[in-house]
Formats: sequence, C-alpha cells, structure tokens
Amino acid sequence: MLNLFYQPAKLLLGYFHINPVIIDDIEIALMNSIHKEAYEETPIERRLLFLPQCLRNIECPAKTSPQEGIICESCGRCSVAEIKEICDGHGVAICIAPGGEFVKRAIRDRKPAAALAVACQHDLCEVMKHVTSKDVPIIGVVLLRCGCVMTDVDWKEVKEKLFL
Repeated sequence: MLNLFYQPAKLLLGYFHINPVIIDDIEIALMNSIHKEAYEETPIERRLLFLPQCLRNIECPAKTSPQEGIICESCGRCSVAEIKEICDGHGVAICIAPGGEFVKRAIRDRKPAAALAVACQHDLCEVMKHVTSKDVPIIGVVLLRCGCVMTDVDWKEVKEKLFL
C-alpha cells in the first residue's frame, strides 16, 4: 500500500513546494513501527547492521571487499570504529555498505534474521523496502546530516535500536 502512493505523494508535495522528503520520513516511521516487534524478538547475534560509507572520514584508509564491504581499520578518524567494537563484542554482523547493491547482496548472502540500517531518507526507504521484500524485519535510523561525504548520525539512537 505504501509503495502504491509513494511516488504520487512525493510529486504532489513537490507541486505545492513542500519538501517531498516528508514522505520518506513517514514511510520510515511506519516501517519502524511495523517491524519493531519482530526485530526485538530476533536474537542480537542474528542481526545485521548496515552503515553507509558516507559516515567515514574523507581520509579513511579502509579497503573495500566485494564480500565484506568497507573493512573498518579502527583508525579513529570517525565514529564507525566505536560502533564496530560494540557490534563485535555482541556478535552483531556489521556492513559498511559502499552502495545499495551491496546491501542487496549482503541480505542474499548473509541471510540475517533482522537488520538495522542507517542512511539518508531516500536511501533508507529504498533499503528498507528491499529488505522487507525478502521477509527480513528492518528498522532504520536517518542520518542527522546528509550529503554523501562525512555525514553524521545520532550514535546514541543507533545503539538504542541495536539493543532493542
């Protein structure tokens, strides 16, 4: 139902000079609400955390692997290392995704029981739609600052949702 009205609603808001990102925010909130219970019931070690590559520092030395995504070296230039350490300590798989296609491949190959994703509104909506189409409950956290380079997220919110 949401998908049916998604694009027409965005066009309508744009016509009236209202920021169409509102539709993404509503869809993310609805999907979070719909999938929260199933996510909470999933053992933490069966979850997968997706982070966007844009959270990295522009001078990040991490290498990219086609299977693992971007492999954080814990260099301290950004906050990704801290959440990686938390995930590693609790058995949560983490993927720093170089793009949306990587997320699709990771869902197919790793087969998580639930997922948590961080991204800008548009990308988060797309990821959440894809992941739910594979019958994997997902909740999302929207970036505080978008722009595809050195973005930011409320890490406290990420940690809270990680441990729901």
